[in-house]
Amino acid sequence: MRSSSILFKYFRTKFHYRFTSSYAVHELQADQYGVPGEVLKLNHTTTIDANQLKSNDVLIKLLASPINPADINMIEGKYALLPSSLPATFGNEGVFQVIDHRASDEQVRPGDWVLPKKLEWGKWRSYGIVSINDLIKIPSDIDAESAATLSVNPCTAYRLLKDFVTLETGDTVIQNGGNSSVGQVVIQLGKLWNINVVNIVRNREQGMNELVEYLKSIGAEHIYVEEDLRKETLSKTLWKSIPRPKLGLNCVGGRATVFCYRVLD
Repeated sequence: MRSSSILFKYFRTKFHYRFTSSYAVHELQADQYGVPGEVLKLNHTTTIDANQLKSNDVLIKLLASPINPADINMIEGKYALLPSSLPATFGNEGVFQVIDHRASDEQVRPGDWVLPKKLEWGKWRSYGIVSINDLIKIPSDIDAESAATLSVNPCTAYRLLKDFVTLETGDTVIQNGGNSSVGQVVIQLGKLWNINVVNIVRNREQGMNELVEYLKSIGAEHIYVEEDLRKETLSKTLWKSIPRPKLGLNCVGGRATVFCYRVLD
């Protein structure tokens, strides 16, 4: 999955010090809210001794974690959900690899890839200990960047398509922000479920053709710019070939959203 609004940051090997059974933990933390580049610090917080793991403990190592807009908002103190106290470790999602454990081999093995469930457990850390009950095991044959983004945007897209109206084969959904991370998953699920997805994106002087080709490569068939919402193409013509949308998805606001709502069935 590609998105201009998401960057990936890895804790490279230089942060993964291992001495026999000891693992130095480095965490991206802030002790006050503010501009991320000013308040975030990489702290050596503790050293984990794998020999001290308790029943059901799993020692995991970070492979990759995205920087989502929500992460930035949380660091700035502007998000609806904030850490219960500061200093706090940030990062809402990430993929980890199992290093050691005290669970059953049927549940997890060293080398397995897992996603921590707890939102309040900051993911921007090199190592951590998590209960087996708070982990989701995932396949390790996908790329790390895709695995790292499974917890937030794909789940959001799924719920948007499932929770508000009952969509059947051949139905139509219209969304603005079609090139957002959630929008890209909506496109792929629409392709998988045979649902028409009409995508509205902002026009741009550079990279527009590349964006259109990329969205087509992941399954998009109907791609328009915001200006098209005021033209006959989207007010009348398109709806002669596909049904009017049963569902509209908005992540932009403003006039673009109003025009999207006007074409709903």
